[in-house]
Amino acid sequence: MKSDLLRLDAGEASLIVLARVGAPARVLYLGPRLPQGADLAAFETLAAEGPRESQPDAPRPLSLVPAGGYGFLGAPAVAVADGGGARALDPVVTGARAEQGALHVDLADDSVRFRIIMSREGALFRWALAVENAGAAPLSLTTLSALTLPAPAWVGEIWTYSGRWGGEHRLTAAPFAPGMIVKESRGGRTGFESAAYLGAASTGAGEEEGRVLAVALAWSGEARLLAEHRLDGVRQLQIGPRLEVGEVTLAPGAAFAAPEALVAFTTRGRNGVRAAFHPAVRARAGARGPRKVHFNTWEAAYFDVSAARLAPMIEAAAALGAERFVLDDGWFKGRRDDTTSLG
Repeated sequence: MKSDLLRLDAGEASLIVLARVGAPARVLYLGPRLPQGADLAAFETLAAEGPRESQPDAPRPLSLVPAGGYGFLGAPAVAVADGGGARALDPVVTGARAEQGALHVDLADDSVRFRIIMSREGALFRWALAVENAGAAPLSLTTLSALTLPAPAWVGEIWTYSGRWGGEHRLTAAPFAPGMIVKESRGGRTGFESAAYLGAASTGAGEEEGRVLAVALAWSGEARLLAEHRLDGVRQLQIGPRLEVGEVTLAPGAAFAAPEALVAFTTRGRNGVRAAFHPAVRARAGARGPRKVHFNTWEAAYFDVSAARLAPMIEAAAALGAERFVLDDGWFKGRRDDTTSLG
């Protein structure tokens, strides 16, 4: 179906995208599911902005791939450089369509093309973005967010998660105040300190109640999360890979696909987010049979493991119906407490 206004529903939510050829593409709405037959044009009217007091130009709206250089003053989601330095980008829609439960939006600048596919995966929206060098010279990709969303007016808190061994996945809820919240992971992978997840919640949202817009990056590499609140009206969420300078250089005709991003909206707090994400995670993990009943030596033996001590445990575990025997810490030389020999 061809239209400037595209709609996609998933779970509790509806998504409306404005994709008019020759103009930037925009998310007009992502929130509670709309009734069938809702007037999509009304959302474009509500999102329209004109010049503000003491400003000569109309503000540059937040697009699907906001870039610097043409009046957008928020954090860019994409930045490139060539031999002459940083390049200004102004990607506009070249084509868009809705088909088979997905929205396809193509954008182009003078020498860069973007393709974004927004689809549904159970109760989630799945975002896939690719950038292609359509010019004649190599381009270095210095920033690329896989997903950029406007933060609705009801967002009052930004949730991030971090932790350490023995204290994993701890929630930090920060007020969504003017300024920017940025979290980056390093070391080449995710870990205790670097969950690639960002929640935008109504003030006071908890386990069972409250509106939450949650985004996650479906990969295990370095990530960059951003929530920006500007007084000029820009309120945006971004998530994507963290790129080092020179890490991604595109030869003419080459393309780079960002890791997929997943989006959920719920009015049921953190449990609503879990209910949306868990089925998708299980589906991606693949079909599994019943889990084996296993016996782990840790609480039974801690670091004190030996053949003489473990043999009776194996017999007792088997008699109880255990199907797998797991030899935990302490099996390698010198490992008799948690201060030595791990490596």
